[in-house]
Amino acid sequence: MELATISTIELALNPKDLDKVPVTAAIYAIFEKPFHQPDQLKCRFVGTASNLKEVIDIHLSMRETNVSLRYFMISRKEKYLTYILTSDMDDSDVEMETRYWIKTFKPDCNS
Repeated sequence: MELATISTIELALNPKDLDKVPVTAAIYAIFEKPFHQPDQLKCRFVGTASNLKEVIDIHLSMRETNVSLRYFMISRKEKYLTYILTSDMDDSDVEMETRYWIKTFKPDCNS
């Protein structure tokens, strides 16, 4: 099955910007902008959410259970969020797209 072309949205990620994150289902990736390589983004995590805003709020707090992601998220490093909305996708397409993101971005905080 061919997936429709889906655009992505990028935004700087910090607690003050949480109101910009939609309350909807999504596949998302969290990136770091390394200080020593500001022109390159490094993927730290790829995930899925039924409520993206709620999940990002958890990632930005001490409630995050993934220790390596929690340390990154509470650090002063620049963070960026990229996501695609999945409310119009069926479960198998979401799973296939998520696997593709993980294979492509190679996140280092996914367990």
